[in-house]
Amino acid sequence: MRPVDVAREVGVTPQTIRNWEADGALPRAERTTSGYRRYAGIHVRAARAYRALSAGHGPAIANEVMTLATAGDLDEALARLDASHAVLHRQRQELRDLSVALHSVLDDAPLPAPTADRVSIGELATMLGVKTSTLRVWEDAGLLSAERDPHTQRRSYTEPQMHIARIIRLLRQGGYLFERISPVVGAISSAGSPAALERALDERSRSLSARSRQALKGAAELHNYAEQLESATDDRH
Repeated sequence: MRPVDVAREVGVTPQTIRNWEADGALPRAERTTSGYRRYAGIHVRAARAYRALSAGHGPAIANEVMTLATAGDLDEALARLDASHAVLHRQRQELRDLSVALHSVLDDAPLPAPTADRVSIGELATMLGVKTSTLRVWEDAGLLSAERDPHTQRRSYTEPQMHIARIIRLLRQGGYLFERISPVVGAISSAGSPAALERALDERSRSLSARSRQALKGAAELHNYAEQLESATDDRH
């Protein structure tokens, strides 16, 4: 088979096949007397495994795993794959924790509408049912920000800051520690609202599920490639 034949089988360019071979991710191709590469079925199998692993784990991990497997170090290749699966699992767990925290916010009764565009620290404390010292602690922890009067240095809070304060209060009531509240507050601030964050989390969940399916396919393709490598080794002996 020519490079273009393998490329068509896998859905990449011929140069990509040459690059993967040069990296050691594919077995070395035989050469004709005129110097042209000649590939076989095992190269197609390797290229399919590379592409599937790349979709699930990223090109860098795919290259590392395939290079190790092709060199005969399957144990280390599997160890590297296990580490990548662990990262994917951790990302899914973090997403789940964030989703649980978010829904505890969305399911709670809304905060009474403020009577002004800004409120003082005392007014916000009254609205939330907490002490003013509690709001200062949240600020010191980096969870809540306040506007400062340039002359008196008195704190005031805008509507978005009031909203964040409510979320912090709800999560604290739910037993969340500051280190678990921080990513929730940061994510909501970036998304613009809890509802927008919920949509972003749903999209992220679908993306992780798609990656997990690709990772599963990559593992299956790697298994097939490893078996063919072992069979080829047995035939040589």
